[in-house]
Amino acid sequence: MFPEEEPSKNAYKLSLEAAKSNAPLARRLLGQYFTPYDTAWGMSDKVSFDDGTIDYVFVLDPGAGTGLLACLMVEQIAQWYPDIAIHLVCYEIDTAIFPYLQKSIEYLDEYINEIYSPFSYELLNTDFILDQAHLFDKSLPAKDKYNTKYHYIIANPPFFKLSEEDARYQLAKKICSGQPNIYQLFLHAAAAMLARDGQMIFLIPRSFCSGGRFAEFRRRLLKKIQIDEIELFAANTIDFGDECLAHESVIIKASKKKSSIEEYAIFYSFVSGTKEKDIAAYTIKYNAKQNLLPMPRSAEDVAMLKSKKNPGQKLKKLGLEIKAGGVLRSEVQPYLTYETFESGAAPVLWYNEGNTAGMLVKQSEEGKPAYLLHIPETQHLFIPNKNYVFLRRYSTGKAGNKFLAYPYLSKEYKSTHIAPDKKLCYLQKRDGELTPADVKKICEILNSEAMNRYAHMLYGNINLSMVEMGELMNNE
Repeated sequence: MFPEEEPSKNAYKLSLEAAKSNAPLARRLLGQYFTPYDTAWGMSDKVSFDDGTIDYVFVLDPGAGTGLLACLMVEQIAQWYPDIAIHLVCYEIDTAIFPYLQKSIEYLDEYINEIYSPFSYELLNTDFILDQAHLFDKSLPAKDKYNTKYHYIIANPPFFKLSEEDARYQLAKKICSGQPNIYQLFLHAAAAMLARDGQMIFLIPRSFCSGGRFAEFRRRLLKKIQIDEIELFAANTIDFGDECLAHESVIIKASKKKSSIEEYAIFYSFVSGTKEKDIAAYTIKYNAKQNLLPMPRSAEDVAMLKSKKNPGQKLKKLGLEIKAGGVLRSEVQPYLTYETFESGAAPVLWYNEGNTAGMLVKQSEEGKPAYLLHIPETQHLFIPNKNYVFLRRYSTGKAGNKFLAYPYLSKEYKSTHIAPDKKLCYLQKRDGELTPADVKKICEILNSEAMNRYAHMLYGNINLSMVEMGELMNNE
């Protein structure tokens, strides 16, 4: 009689054994983190089944590890379709982990064939992305001459930024802008390999939802698939062991996009626990034209989305543009002076790192020169002394507000020009000048709880650059 222990439980035990036997650093370099059992079970439990008649099911896990997700998925399918054939394909790049995967799937093979359906499998100890390179570059030949499409794809893919030296970087450039992350390639390839009625379930960082930074990737991806559900974690982290906490991860369930519909509902679930789930659920509309995937985490967030009010919209009619300061102390050191602007120098506005008493901008540190010679070599660093709103050029991620807006009025100095620090950016009118009332209004909006809430929904805990800040003030 075959042992009663489910293959998924066996696979999980093997993952614990593999974690002890293989150096955490080596696995982190591959972006490899074994999925906790409760999280893995929650992923497989999202799959839905059709009561229609089918003859076979193809299943893919493109980054299988020890096979936990693959086992859970096959167990679910076999229970629902006990008489149909299941074929599983698993990729695992790590040669140290691959033997554990073999043991896990051999156990699954015996279990499923004895109790349920006809089962077959293929294990590939190779790089999934390079093996499917033709999905990124159509000039390359396909490895699979049958062009297999999968009914179910489940994955906790690796996540790390690709360097320019990485062979996968050139493939990524075809679908991503900026510095790509390896998990984006897994998503793109899986979407292309999904059958017409297929489903894919991925555990990934939420960063692909982040504003304009991932806009082009989302546009391409969401032409192939439709996101049906997004599950967020209240604790903001998933504990993968070895002191590894994945911050702001989400589980997405998606299906093959069958029509050109541009707006549809996405079901969100908000999980405040892992073992016993306490879920708050809500639905939002995804609009392909806007191409935004906000991540609400509370009833207040949901209410804001339903109201369709972006706090930054109030700023659009002011005709604002965002610019960067240019003064870098190490570059201008020879031109700094203690003399006032009356002798051919103008004040430098330095970024206040400590932000004491809400002061984002300071003229100078005690005992250091506060003025910059206004000469041809420094001409490009000066801006007219007008009314501005100054901002940190980059936000501080988790801590504090996404925006930190500081009012600046030209009357603070008699100088015709000022020179802002490179760590600062500033808002000005495209035409004309901000009034003191404009400056006050802008600061109130950008420093408000509502604006911070909206920014966190769109960008999570990633640091905002001035580009993202500009987006937040212009989104519909």
